[in-house]
Amino acid sequence: MQQQLDTLQAEWNLRNKKLRRIQEALAIETKVVVKFQLQQQRHDEEAQLESLANELDKIEQILQ
Repeated sequence: MQQQLDTLQAEWNLRNKKLRRIQEALAIETKVVVKFQLQQQRHDEEAQLESLANELDKIEQILQ
């Protein structure tokens, strides 16, 4: 369980970093098509982060 927790935490950290970069790109992007693609990517990453956070919470509760 601890190994699974560590793996999920590493994935969460990586996706969170990706989300921050997407948000930075969105802030400076001017092309509508690219901006739309970035918004979709942001939405997908936010959903993945939420799912990972839920899994992490469940595992942490089990380990306690």
